[in-house]
Amino acid sequence: MKYAWTMNVFALLAAALIAVFSPAHAEPRDGVIKELAPTGKLRVAIGIGPVASAFYCTRDPSNGRPRGVAVDLGAELSRMLRVPVEYVEYQSSGEITEAGKAGAWDVTFMPVDAERAKAVEFGPAYYQFESSYLVPAGSKIKAIEEVDRPGVRVIGVDNTATGRAAAAVPHGF
Repeated sequence: MKYAWTMNVFALLAAALIAVFSPAHAEPRDGVIKELAPTGKLRVAIGIGPVASAFYCTRDPSNGRPRGVAVDLGAELSRMLRVPVEYVEYQSSGEITEAGKAGAWDVTFMPVDAERAKAVEFGPAYYQFESSYLVPAGSKIKAIEEVDRPGVRVIGVDNTATGRAAAAVPHGF
């Protein structure tokens, strides 16, 4: 099963990793390595986007390599497992989920939702994520209550946790 870490507090991920690699077990446990890095290297799926976030990585302008939270977490996990890391790049979390079904990666860091939970197992959260909405300049909408009503058109990105969550509310989008 592929593993994805959700967005909450980084300390939760660190605590889970510390438990696996406690001082009483100086070497990573063989079962953990076989499960998280079955090929002998840790293949970390990352989303590459134009702007960095808790999920999306960007490219370092000086060398073109990916950088961001998921890159740092993948590097630390590979260091703790004592295996090399390989970043497998995608443009969206939907692409990452689909590629996970085919075994293209070992771990990733993405928003959790029920649809993705059909394809991956979620580990501890590493970041708390809140969604919002944007309105055009001059909009009469000033509060969320004014959005959730008949006649107001709302759009979102298809095949995302945010989109599925919004569609689950009575008026959805």
